[in-house]
Amino acid sequence: MKQNNMLRIGSRGSDLALAQAHYIKKRLDSLQNGPKTEIIIIKTTGDKIQDIPLSQLEAGNTGDDRKGFFTKEIEEALLKNEIDIAVHSYKDMPTLMPEGLTIGCMPQRLNPLDVIVFHRDKKTSDLPPYIASGSTIGTSSVRRISHIEFSWPDMKISPLRGNVPTRIKKLLDGNEFDAILLSGAGVERLKGLGFFDDFDPRFKELEFISLPPEVYVSAPAQGALAIQCRENDERSLEIIQKLEDAFELETVRAERIILKELNGGCHLPLGTHCIRDGNYFRLHTFLGKEAVDNRKGVSYTFNRSGNHAEELALEIVSEIKSQTNIVLTGRKERTDELKSVFGEAIHALPLIVTSGIDAQTDELKKWLSELNPSGKRSVLAVFSVPGAEHLKRTAETNSLNLSRFEFAVTGGKTKEALEKFFPDIPIPFLSPDGTGNSLAEMLIENKNSLDLHLAAVCAENPRKEFYETAGKAGFRITRIPVYRTQDRQPEPDELLNLPERSRIVFASPSAVRAFFKTHNQEIQKQKRFLFCALGPTTENEIQSSGFSVYAKSAKPDLDILLKDIL
Repeated sequence: MKQNNMLRIGSRGSDLALAQAHYIKKRLDSLQNGPKTEIIIIKTTGDKIQDIPLSQLEAGNTGDDRKGFFTKEIEEALLKNEIDIAVHSYKDMPTLMPEGLTIGCMPQRLNPLDVIVFHRDKKTSDLPPYIASGSTIGTSSVRRISHIEFSWPDMKISPLRGNVPTRIKKLLDGNEFDAILLSGAGVERLKGLGFFDDFDPRFKELEFISLPPEVYVSAPAQGALAIQCRENDERSLEIIQKLEDAFELETVRAERIILKELNGGCHLPLGTHCIRDGNYFRLHTFLGKEAVDNRKGVSYTFNRSGNHAEELALEIVSEIKSQTNIVLTGRKERTDELKSVFGEAIHALPLIVTSGIDAQTDELKKWLSELNPSGKRSVLAVFSVPGAEHLKRTAETNSLNLSRFEFAVTGGKTKEALEKFFPDIPIPFLSPDGTGNSLAEMLIENKNSLDLHLAAVCAENPRKEFYETAGKAGFRITRIPVYRTQDRQPEPDELLNLPERSRIVFASPSAVRAFFKTHNQEIQKQKRFLFCALGPTTENEIQSSGFSVYAKSAKPDLDILLKDIL
């Protein structure tokens, strides 16, 4: 019979579940005027079945039914008033609660990432997955299997079930696995209780490395605890809410929204991990090709950002389920080209107009006439497709011989344009991230073989990063403006005619400035658009305008970004 001041804590009987329950018990015991507590162990269906992957068990029609294998009996004990609260791993919780029950508190989140575990002598790389190609990784998780096949298709996979100590023991005892995957939080909780102190002497030989979410995405709500209780139990609710982790609660809710909207559970190959930085949230997501709502039909990862975690999660669900509208702010010719590929999802809102200029033709002729006779390589840098186009026009108009130099370029599309216009001129230098700074660093690395007098085909008011970096290294640069750009500010009606929740893609900081220059307050009020950036400098300009960047590409490559979103 329950004592008046007793709070009964329900838990599964596994080592990890008890570690979580004892953690909550300790927190409750430390509360001023807190209740007396006891732990009651309840065996669930998931505990009784250890030899069959949960995804293969007969259940209902949803992933929640399979997640319920770890919660059903505990929830029944709550409803029968046999326990007062239940401590769960949040990632095991169904997204739909039985009537009369609620999640009253999320008290803590430890390491939310998956860790890969292997013997130290198996490590062959400092990059994930850290072990040799062709190695065998043990797991029975549908998500983990799908993610391994996507991220590291050369790896082998072998079924592995059981609690954390059982899995580690199997890794230590045999040659069946080269590595296994575990929840980082689970390992931390057991280590914190000293569970592994006398576990096995060989335990010290193992390496535990968290997999970064940019590469490998963990399960929704992984690392978090959930305390469940009866909705009408005001006493228990009041007590447990003193343990709430308000900072992490929004991130977990966002992850669980995606899980719920995709009807997910143990059978769904979904990873989603939300990171909070002040009022800014980033959601890393993996979706396997097997997912019912995966309209792309292939496994993929993507990263999205926003100021509101739950709104961001819903945008991601919308993006997963249906094709979104993309607004391109660059040149009309490029937009028309992409529209022919992607169809009606592409909309045009040109913000930059370019026009050619001939004022510096003499500078180019002079540089060409002074190419280094010592045999060192002479380099002409080009930073954009308009630059390549106007260089072609300038060369033809003035009958210039450009065969004696090499090109250095920032982007793939610029490279393609130059290869089309000047097929006989080599292009040995391509910026690895699409920025002028990285291009300058490439030239600096090859400085000994280059003529230190460079030329750069550019806009009338070019960005300074290339010139500053190369100039500090001793290069002398002749700037050759061949075109100018002008901002074209959109009319209010143009914005109103764009589809709701369009993703507006900016290719340059100047396009960002043109967009926000006259309509900033109206845009802020409407909140109709999500903003995407090509490259880091454009991303910084959007953020400086007071908005978050929904999607971005590490390189200023429009094809990569569109493939990511569409």
